[in-house]
Amino acid sequence: MFPQTVWPVRTVASSFAVLLMLSSFGPALGADDGTVNEQQAADPDLLAPPELEERLRVQDQLVDLENALRHDISGFGGLWRDHEGAIFVAATSDSMEATAHVVLRESPGDTTVELVEVQWTLDELLDARARIRAGIPKLTQQGVDVVSVAVDVRANVVEIAATASPAAIEADLSREYGPMVRAIPSVGIDPAACTRGDCPNPLKGGLNVNIGGENCSSGFVSRAGSSYFLLSAGHCGVMGSAWTHGGTQYGTTQRRSYYDGSSADAAAAGIAAGQKSNLVYRGSPTTFFSVIGNDSGLAVGDVVCLSARTLTSYDCGYVDDNYIDVCYENRCFWDQSSVTHIDGAVGESGGAMFTLAGGNSIRAAGLMTAIANLGTIVYYSKIDNVQWELDLTTCKNSSCT
Repeated sequence: MFPQTVWPVRTVASSFAVLLMLSSFGPALGADDGTVNEQQAADPDLLAPPELEERLRVQDQLVDLENALRHDISGFGGLWRDHEGAIFVAATSDSMEATAHVVLRESPGDTTVELVEVQWTLDELLDARARIRAGIPKLTQQGVDVVSVAVDVRANVVEIAATASPAAIEADLSREYGPMVRAIPSVGIDPAACTRGDCPNPLKGGLNVNIGGENCSSGFVSRAGSSYFLLSAGHCGVMGSAWTHGGTQYGTTQRRSYYDGSSADAAAAGIAAGQKSNLVYRGSPTTFFSVIGNDSGLAVGDVVCLSARTLTSYDCGYVDDNYIDVCYENRCFWDQSSVTHIDGAVGESGGAMFTLAGGNSIRAAGLMTAIANLGTIVYYSKIDNVQWELDLTTCKNSSCT
């Protein structure tokens, strides 16, 4: 008997509520440049769980709301959801009344929406981001190594992640690109002579691995006693499948968790001791992240990141729900997590999900397993569940102890 999968959608009342409040929210990841795309027919390769229908219905309504706001409101500042599913709409002070009318007209009737007054419109933030992008060569000449530029709709700013001290560059950036710019510190990216498609010696997370003829991604290196393993998703290959990377075979599937009622969609290939590491691929070209521990206790709204075969660098998003029973291929997996704001893609299954721990240090959060809604929702199996199902321990230092 299949479980009842719970997709929390905050239902407040049959009537629609609009609240006016000042913006005081923490950081968020960026917004897209163009109009939000309408939901399309599900691709069976995306492993969309059958219980997702209600969730996608609400998300479709938010697509309609955002498109209407972008079309009708010149002072629209962005839209997001909180940890409990409530919707927030940002607008400038002179557009609040018009925004309220659009919200009342377009929003789902069973959801709370709060209006947030902001200084900058979404178009102004996107324009600033475009100007910063165009100015990256100049910043590089000035010794500022820009790692990323992102629109943060919750904080109503454009964040520039750079290797230089924020205090040293923020004033200059504000003068050049506007007062909506905020600088944050980041570790730089250095050239390295390998790619996701060919980066062994040692093996690491985030690589392109072919498992029994299927292109997937590697997770973390793990151990059991004096034996070492590379992780990926359990739906990639079968027991005994060969794992190849860069055209070379490094092992076969020796442990696998891919059954109805499992808490993890995971598999492990035995690898040579000389290939063990606590590394995860960061970008192309790049340095590597080092795993220093595990992080299975993430709350809704916490930031979690992905390193996988289709990404140029790494991508981060927000934990949207925990304790989800995700069903695909006639199996249901207990206690999974979902993430938004990461653009998931076929072939990223098994990729390393992690939290940032400062510098190049990270903590293992789990293995990416499935995507839905055209990749806008990413699912992962928590690392504690993976370790329990496979009876393995994640390598947390270069000696893999």
